[in-house]
Amino acid sequence: MAPLSMLALLVAAASSTRPLTSVGSCRACGARLDARAASRAAPRMRQLPADVKDLVDELRVATQAALSSRLSRIDVELPLGMGLLSGDKAQDVHASSRELARIFCEMFSQLEATTVVAFKDDALASAARQAWGAGSAARAVALCAGAGKKRGPASASGFGAAASAPGKAAKAAGVPAGTEIVFAVGPFDTRALSEVERLCGRFGKGTLIVLLNAHLDSAPFGSAAQRDFFDAEFERVFCFRPVRTATEPPEQLLVYRAHPQPWTLARMRASGRPTAIAEQDARFSREDIERALARAAPDEPVGPLDAIGSFFSQIGGK
Repeated sequence: MAPLSMLALLVAAASSTRPLTSVGSCRACGARLDARAASRAAPRMRQLPADVKDLVDELRVATQAALSSRLSRIDVELPLGMGLLSGDKAQDVHASSRELARIFCEMFSQLEATTVVAFKDDALASAARQAWGAGSAARAVALCAGAGKKRGPASASGFGAAASAPGKAAKAAGVPAGTEIVFAVGPFDTRALSEVERLCGRFGKGTLIVLLNAHLDSAPFGSAAQRDFFDAEFERVFCFRPVRTATEPPEQLLVYRAHPQPWTLARMRASGRPTAIAEQDARFSREDIERALARAAPDEPVGPLDAIGSFFSQIGGK
């Protein structure tokens, strides 16, 4: 992948950001991990985050590592509707994604003047501006401004000049020239996915584009070609995805990855850190999960709300 023109500055910004007052100061993830084995069944597997503070620390480190690897198309996936800054267990889906965007804006606070946070539509962009107030210099814009309204063909100089059939595409995203970082905040609909694809075409690999909670595995792609584009273009740098098995009794599992580490399959716990049961270099397919469960020692099932809600409520000092 072509090197980023502002790579050194991005790495510095991600590593020297001011601390997040709501989730605690950023520190090396290794200092927070104890010496116990990650799993009785697989003692050599890496330990997973024990709480939200650990998770945000690992998110920072994974982002730094991705920039050092010269990745300029990054995908980050966390559970929808879970509060990172507030600790709410059943927060609004869009509010939780907005929190994630705010965390990334604070990571790259030195570059806020050339950072754009792109939401699916005007309402979500407006909600972000209202929630953030004057606390953030990053521009919140809509990927699909005026969604559902007919418009004429885009001008040759305007973004979206390569839009599909007139009258079916939303108004072009307001991402100005000179933008160095775009945080595209999901979840997306088909129109928003098309706009993100156009952003990738408009801005070269010297512009960092980060998908936040796009949840590409279940995204409503307009075509197989579009799905292939996102799969090839973006690297899943950080993933914390709960998986509910179809077994009887069901189990609450976690698919986890923090670049450049391998993918980890773990069992969620009612308290404490998840327990790893398998690791591999590629993403876990359904078949991979079934095989890993067949090899792992049986465990007491944990309900999804108990396990996930407990994890996201463990915010010290709240």
